[in-house]
Amino acid sequence: SAERNQWMEMLIDSTFDTRTSYKIMLNWLVASAVQVGAQVKLLQRRCAQYGLRLISFPQDSVTGGVQLHPFIAPILIHIRDKEAVDLVELSIHSLDFIDDCMIPMETAELEKESNDYEFPVSRFGRRRLKAPSKQYVHLSGTLFCRIVRDMKGRGIVIVYENRRYVSGNVELTKMARVVFGQLKGLLASCMGKDSVDDL
Repeated sequence: SAERNQWMEMLIDSTFDTRTSYKIMLNWLVASAVQVGAQVKLLQRRCAQYGLRLISFPQDSVTGGVQLHPFIAPILIHIRDKEAVDLVELSIHSLDFIDDCMIPMETAELEKESNDYEFPVSRFGRRRLKAPSKQYVHLSGTLFCRIVRDMKGRGIVIVYENRRYVSGNVELTKMARVVFGQLKGLLASCMGKDSVDDL
C-alpha cells in the first residue's frame, strides 16, 4: 500500500501536571492529509476521554520571527524598565497565562521598531544573535504572547491572537478581547501607567 511509507513525528512533554497544559507537536513530511487528519481526530477523542481540551496552535507559533502572519501585525508593547519586566513575568500567571517555551527571537525587526534596545551581537562582527524570549499561552487558547528581553533586561511584549482557533467563533473572539484588555491592564499597572495607550 502507498500508506506504508508515510510517517509522522509526535513530540509530547515528558512531565505532566494536571493544573497546567500539555504540549503535543505533530510534524510530518511524508504523510497524506487523510493520515494526519485521522491522527488528530484520534488525539481529540483520546483527550476528551481524559477530560482534556485540545487546542490547535499554528506551527509558526514556535518560530523566531516577529511577523507570524503576512497580513496581520502583532501588537508590540515596549517596557523600558527592567523591574517592570520582572513584575510582568511574575504577574502574568494571575491572568491564566501559562509558560509555553523559550524561543530564540530574530531581533532585526524589533530594532527597526525602536533603537533603544541592546540585543546581542556576535563577537566577531556585526551579525545579530537571537535574543531569548519566553512564550506564554492563555488557558482559553485565544492569545499567546512573548516577552523578549535585551541585554539590559528591558523588554518588548509581543501579543498574538490564535487566529486558527478563534476565527469565525464570536464567543472566542469576545474572549480574546477580554483577555487582551486584562493583559493591557496588567502591563499598565506593572509600568505605573494609567493605561498602555499612554506609552
